Amino acid sequence: MIKVSSINGNHSNFMVKLTDNVRYDELYAPLHYLECNNLTPSLYDSYSREPSYKTTPINISKIKIGGI
Repeated sequence: MIKVSSINGNHSNFMVKLTDNVRYDELYAPLHYLECNNLTPSLYDSYSREPSYKTTPINISKIKIGGI
């Protein structure tokens, strides 16, 4: 389990699956859920009016579960 914190001051918790399919400096999370949308800043594309889902700086910290 990890805690993902965004530059907008919000954070969400996620279960982790490590894989070689994602670059070491990237995080993949489905953007269809509130937990991800909560992390995006209030900056929108001027043409599409969509939030910047793919370029949000984050910090990741491990959450200890049951003494692990």
